[in-house]
Amino acid sequence: MSETTLTLALGGDVPLDLFAETMQRFRRLIDLLTHEVSRDAGIAWIVDEQSGGSAVITIRGEAEHPEAVARVGRAYAEVGQALERHQVIPYSPQIAQAAERITQVINGQILSIRFEALNEVATVTSSVPVEQVAGLIGAWGSVEGRVETPRSRRRLGFTLYDSRNDEAVQCSLTDEQSDLVRPAWDRRVIVQGWITRDPMSGRPVSINPVRSIDVLPEGELGSYRRARAIAPPDAGALSPEVAIRRLRDA
Repeated sequence: MSETTLTLALGGDVPLDLFAETMQRFRRLIDLLTHEVSRDAGIAWIVDEQSGGSAVITIRGEAEHPEAVARVGRAYAEVGQALERHQVIPYSPQIAQAAERITQVINGQILSIRFEALNEVATVTSSVPVEQVAGLIGAWGSVEGRVETPRSRRRLGFTLYDSRNDEAVQCSLTDEQSDLVRPAWDRRVIVQGWITRDPMSGRPVSINPVRSIDVLPEGELGSYRRARAIAPPDAGALSPEVAIRRLRDA
């Protein structure tokens, strides 16, 4: 068995509700890092220490292969250093968003967040925009795709699989927009809103806020056949039957 510890410490006057919420966000970040850098390693994360009188938690990773836990530790340290230095996080947009959500608890009562792993320490003293930590670019626009996986737990939204890349785009809704997604589930739609994109590939990553969802008509099965012979042949051109016969007999 191998052990590696990761620590998250909140500085300042930490309300109980914000501490509990931060722990949920911390867990989300660790789950995503584990999945991305040590998938299928079977790492078990256990609370190793929670300091009395302060908002500090340390978790311990246990796995059969030491390098799997160490990879998560290195990734966690890199995330903290990128946040501290206001640099782009060198992992997926989902990880960058999870890290950004942790920094959002800095609010005047909570003054700092400290990330510790593998003898590396990084301290963050201000909230960091998700576009910065993920290196994303954003603009108003629209994305066509198919709606899947509506969700209402913690945050209302849905997953859109865009028609161009067949990649997941996370879409966020306000409580007032809950009726928008119901008739759109498993339908082809055009979603308009503020789109953040990966700067390297240009593919959409998220839409937040969503302005509108327009359901598209589904194509009739076999309707493509109606396009046969839509373009008139050139004068003197061989018919397809004659051309095929000549090729066959050549």
